[in-house]
Amino acid sequence: LGVKVWSDYAYLYSKNEGIKIVDISDSLNLQLAGTYSPDSPVYSMDIASGRLYLAEQLKLEIADLSDPAHPSLMSKLDTDIFEPRKIRAVDDYVYIVSSKLGWAFAVVDASDPYNPEVIYSSTETFYNFDVAMPYGYFATVDGLHIKDLSTPSSPVTVFHYHFFLGYPTLIISPDEGRVYIGDISWLLSELSLPSLKVID
Repeated sequence: LGVKVWSDYAYLYSKNEGIKIVDISDSLNLQLAGTYSPDSPVYSMDIASGRLYLAEQLKLEIADLSDPAHPSLMSKLDTDIFEPRKIRAVDDYVYIVSSKLGWAFAVVDASDPYNPEVIYSSTETFYNFDVAMPYGYFATVDGLHIKDLSTPSSPVTVFHYHFFLGYPTLIISPDEGRVYIGDISWLLSELSLPSLKVID
């Protein structure tokens, strides 16, 4: 379950119930404006550059939001990623991660949204991640991996902060210049962005 906001609309998704589109232009009178029904469960969703990106089982789906209440399918791309945990779209690139074996991290070039292509994939497994360009911050059981995404087709690990977590999570706050990393209910550390200096 998750939500993203684009223009005057909120896009709510759940794994098996597709997308609900709510008109939020009047906060005291919310209205269901439309729906979008992909043909497989949605694990994660993001919006960028007027496009809706859906991470589904083994594929990425892209829809046009020119009419925000009525998304229209642009393309589907096979990714070989099982149960994607999270997706982030930045400009014309899409980053997808999973904790499952196989293609666990992939980068998709969506500069042509009708013909997207996978330009990088690896078997690295991550539980959570976020992007604050030019860096990507990836949480896994053995620590925080920070990758330089300046060249999306060739991500480079520039920092690895070692620790052990059973189910790691992270929150990035670019305005504060901080990334918070922890396990479910407790804060482990804060790292400064983008200098990567441990501050606690």
